[in-house]
Amino acid sequence: MQLVELSKLSQHEEADPMRLNELKEEIKLDGILKLAIAVDINTNIILDGEHRFNILKELGCKKIPAVFVDYNSPDIKVQAWRKGEQLTKNDIIEAGFSEKKLNSSITAFILASVSYRTKNNTMPISQRNIAEEIAKFREAQEVHIITGDWDLLIKLKAENVDAIGEFVIDKLRLVKGIERTLTCMVFETCKETTEIPITDTEK
Repeated sequence: MQLVELSKLSQHEEADPMRLNELKEEIKLDGILKLAIAVDINTNIILDGEHRFNILKELGCKKIPAVFVDYNSPDIKVQAWRKGEQLTKNDIIEAGFSEKKLNSSITAFILASVSYRTKNNTMPISQRNIAEEIAKFREAQEVHIITGDWDLLIKLKAENVDAIGEFVIDKLRLVKGIERTLTCMVFETCKETTEIPITDTEK
């Protein structure tokens, strides 16, 4: 194991924002990095530890402990952690050299309508309270109160399609006041940013 400059490493998959936040708080609480990352000795591509890599970059670290392995070795096998997904070593290496990384999660946008009064409750249900209840779920990245035919827009990230289905059926539709939902799966993301453009007049 050795300390390696972050700038010399390449990642092959995108980091999951939910997992990033959880692991970042864990690392800050512990005050140490418990596990080194695994890196291919031939290409400097990260094989395991993208989240740890990104967190240390966010925290302003310059180096990270890494274990180098020969990815060409027949002793190293590739196994996708998502159900039904097939990956090869070439897929990993190509993604490491490409600007387009492998997705570590699946994104969906869910439209939901609210029933402001339930059958057994004469008191009106607050649209804001329902949104706040949904926001408590770790899978929900964004929850918006919107205009139009639907009342709420929810941005969701999960490890696979099954997990999104489980969220909708076992969590979202059980929230008191949710009447209907429409799930829109994301096939491809052309742009995703939190940056706000500032014009010269606003500077």
